[in-house]
Amino acid sequence: MGGANILIVEDERILAEDLKEILLELGYSVIGSVSSGEAALDLTAREKADIVLMDIKIDGEMDGIDTANALKDRYGIPVIYLTAFSDDTIVGRAKETVSFGYIIKPYRASDIKSVIEMALFKINVEKKRQRDFHQLECEAQENTNRIEEMNAALKILMEYRENEKTM
Repeated sequence: MGGANILIVEDERILAEDLKEILLELGYSVIGSVSSGEAALDLTAREKADIVLMDIKIDGEMDGIDTANALKDRYGIPVIYLTAFSDDTIVGRAKETVSFGYIIKPYRASDIKSVIEMALFKINVEKKRQRDFHQLECEAQENTNRIEEMNAALKILMEYRENEKTM
C-alpha cells in the first residue's frame, strides 16, 4: 500500500535524510522532516500525514513520546517509533501511546517497510470497523424510531378501543 504520506521527526539531519531517501525509494510520500515535537505539530496542522516516523529523543520541549500523544489526541495520526532506546521505562511510556510500531536503530529498509505496511493495514481495518459501527448505530437508531412510532400508534389504537367500550 505505497503512496502513504509520512512525516519524519528526527533531530539528526543525516539520519532524517537517509530515512527520507529510503521512504521515497519504497514509494511513500514524505510530507516533511522536522527535528522537534513543536515543529511536527505545526506541520501536521497544515499537511495531512498518514503516519509519523518518530525518534524518541528529539529537539524541543517535548520528547517523541509526548509528541506522539499530542499527534494522536489532536489529529488521530498513528506513530511508529524509530529509536536507539530500548530500556523498559522508555518502551513502557511508548506502549502507552498505542503506537503502531517500535523499530530499534540501526534499521533496514525492509524493517521500515514491514512496519509501515502493517500499520497502514491496521489503520484501514480500524477505519472499516468505525464505518461499520457507525452504520450499525444508524440502523439501530432507525429501528428505535420505528418502534417508538409503532408504540405511539398502538397507544392511540388502545385508547380508541377503550373509548369505544365506554360508549
